[in-house]
Order: sequence, then C-alpha cells, then structure tokens
Amino acid sequence: MRKGYTGKSFFKSQALEPLCASVVVRAIYFLSQLIKKELAQQVNT
Repeated sequence: MRKGYTGKSFFKSQALEPLCASVVVRAIYFLSQLIKKELAQQVNT
C-alpha cells in the first residue's frame, strides 16, 4: 500500500487529490438530490 507514496507517484497523488475530492463532492450531491426526489415521491403517494 505504501509503495504509492514514494517518489514521483507521491506528487501525482498530491495533484490528483483535489480532483478526486471534487468528484466525490459531486457524487455525494448527486446522490443526495436523488434521495430527495425518492423521498418526495414517497410522500406524494
């Protein structure tokens, strides 16, 4: 597991962290929107 944190790959992971974070945030937001829609449909029926 720790091999990835040696040399150049460490800098690559550092550069990818913000990108991964933004993707995760978008995914969580998208899922929360879907859940809200599902809950709204359940309330309406």
